[in-house]
Amino acid sequence: MTWGVESHVEERFGKAGVPREKISFARDTYLFEFPGTPAAFVAEFRNYYPPTMNAFEAARGNGRQDELQRELEHLFEAQNTAEQRDATRIPATFLRVTVSV
Repeated sequence: MTWGVESHVEERFGKAGVPREKISFARDTYLFEFPGTPAAFVAEFRNYYPPTMNAFEAARGNGRQDELQRELEHLFEAQNTAEQRDATRIPATFLRVTVSV
């Protein structure tokens, strides 16, 4: 998660010998678009996206699987910008990192 924090990225590359002036950053947005409800999109992440699959496995181990499902569905609903009720459109901002040689 700290790949989105510039100081953490600089620290990581610095430990590898990359000077700060060789690292550049730009914020960008990826638009997730899914032809189904936010709950159906959560199901896709749960079934096919390894980090989400791992989170559900861990939640299952401590009896919090249903809670995680509800929280993700709430998050996807809250971030959904689609005008249709049966569609999901979620903008996700990320940090684009470029290291020059």
